[in-house]
Amino acid sequence: TGNQPAAEAPSDSAPKSAIDEAVTELQENPASYLSRMGVMAGGDNYQVTAAMPANIRNRLGLESGDRVLKVNGQSVGSSPAQDARVLQQVKQSGEAQIEVQRGDQVITIRQQF
Repeated sequence: TGNQPAAEAPSDSAPKSAIDEAVTELQENPASYLSRMGVMAGGDNYQVTAAMPANIRNRLGLESGDRVLKVNGQSVGSSPAQDARVLQQVKQSGEAQIEVQRGDQVITIRQQF
């Protein structure tokens, strides 16, 4: 029975480690990270492309063509270092409100991490 908590830990920590990775990559090599994630920085938003891994799109409720405008009320897309700080706040609070423009609509997606 001593092994049980360890068995639960990987699934528990997976989203947080993905956030940690995102923070580090946005600070050190943003272009490479954004390309791998399938998003394009648009100056005042991130555009989701078909290249975004399906598991991430599904997890976040995003669709190709969506424009991510704000995370937790803060604009994203103009400064990777600033966006890394936003992600650190998401990790600390354990949740994100993602404001997304989809076509003519702006929707808010709430996510727990």
